[in-house]
Amino acid sequence: MTTKTIAAALLALAAAPATWAQAACPSGSEELMQRQILAAVNNSTMCAQRGDERWQEFHRSDNVLVDYKLGPTSKMDPSKPVGRWRTDKIGATGVLVQTYDGTSYSWRVCRTGPRQLTLLPHGGSQASVSVRMMDGQVSCR
Repeated sequence: MTTKTIAAALLALAAAPATWAQAACPSGSEELMQRQILAAVNNSTMCAQRGDERWQEFHRSDNVLVDYKLGPTSKMDPSKPVGRWRTDKIGATGVLVQTYDGTSYSWRVCRTGPRQLTLLPHGGSQASVSVRMMDGQVSCR
């Protein structure tokens, strides 16, 4: 998936109804603090899907966001950096901030199960996204 495709997918999410903007964590889940978000995301691949769009992004420890594509050894469509990520503290909790081509997306993070997270928009109107985290830079398939 190209940087433009990822950005387009996120922009499509931004067009979702504003009612998602202040969504609460799903029942039975917990909103994570900044250090918990860092532990959940750092050196992990985030696997997500919305409709036909799928993305798998590796969150490198140096805060570079890498689109996995067909993997780092692929000659056809190798992994490549597409942006940056960081965590910020917001009150008692935290947010995950992902930046692509100068556009940033902030997400509150809820743990819904082992290695399962729900990303809720922070200060935006994009829809929430359920994701699965996998250790290391790996394929989501």
